[in-house]
Amino acid sequence: MQSTLFGIFQIKFYQITNICLSANVYIVSKNYSKIYTKDTIHGSWIQKDNECVIAKFVAELYHLKINDKIYINSKEFVIKGILNIEDHKDIFILFQDDFDIHMNDYTIYLFSDDPDTLARKLGEFSGEYSIQTSKEIVDQAYNRLKRGWSYTIFICLLSMSYGFFAVNNIIRFYINKRMRKIAIMLAYGATKRDIFAQLFIELLTVNFISISLISIIVKLINNYAVKLNIYILTDYKVFLVSLLLAILPSFLIINSTVNKIFKNSIVSIFKEKSL
Repeated sequence: MQSTLFGIFQIKFYQITNICLSANVYIVSKNYSKIYTKDTIHGSWIQKDNECVIAKFVAELYHLKINDKIYINSKEFVIKGILNIEDHKDIFILFQDDFDIHMNDYTIYLFSDDPDTLARKLGEFSGEYSIQTSKEIVDQAYNRLKRGWSYTIFICLLSMSYGFFAVNNIIRFYINKRMRKIAIMLAYGATKRDIFAQLFIELLTVNFISISLISIIVKLINNYAVKLNIYILTDYKVFLVSLLLAILPSFLIINSTVNKIFKNSIVSIFKEKSL
C-alpha cells in the first residue's frame, strides 16, 4: 500500500484530565519523518522504540535537551530531536504494538498508513475517539492557520488603534501641560526637529512598553490557558508589525502637532511686535 505524507488515518483519543500539565502524544510510523528536514529539527528523527522527538515549546517549558529522558505512561524515552516549528505541547514516538494507549494525562494521536494495525489498536480502547483522513487533517491545519493569522491581524489593528488614541491622549493631557517647557525650549533656540524628536521618543517608549505587555499576555494565554481551536501568532515579526502600526499614526500626529506649535509661536511673536 502506498504511503501518504501524514498517514491514512488520525485517531485522536480524548482522555485529558489536566490541561496545563498534559501533552499531545503523536504515535507515528517511520515514514512520518518525510515532512521534516534538517532545517526544522535539531538533532535526529526517531530510530528506536525508546526514542522520542519533542516540540520546541515542550523543550523550553521543561528545560529539556537532546539525550534527556522523559516518561510517558511510565515508559522511559530518550529525546533524540527537537522540532523547531512546533509551538504546541507535542511529543512524537514510534508506533508500537506494546504501547498502552489507556493514559490519563495525554491526548494521543495515532498516525499510520496501515488500517489493520489501527483497527487492532482501536479494539483495545473503549473510550471516545475520532478518525480523520489525511485530507481532513491538512484542511484543519490550514483553517487553524487562517484563524491564527486573522487573530494576529486583529491584534495588529488593535495596537494601531491604541497608538492612535495614545497619541491623542498625550496631545490633550501631556503636551498641553508641557507647553511652558516647550516655550522655554523655543526661547533657547530649539528647532522643530528637536521638539519632534523629544516627543516622538517619549511616545515610542510608551508604545513599546504597551505592545510588549500585550505580547506577553497573549503568549501566556497560548501557553497556559485552555486550548481553543485557535492559535494566536506572537513571534518577533508580529511584534514589530504591531509596533510599526502603532508608531505610524504617532509619527503623523506628532508632526502635525509640532507644526501647529511653531505656527502658533510665530503668530504670537507677530502679535507681540504689533503691540
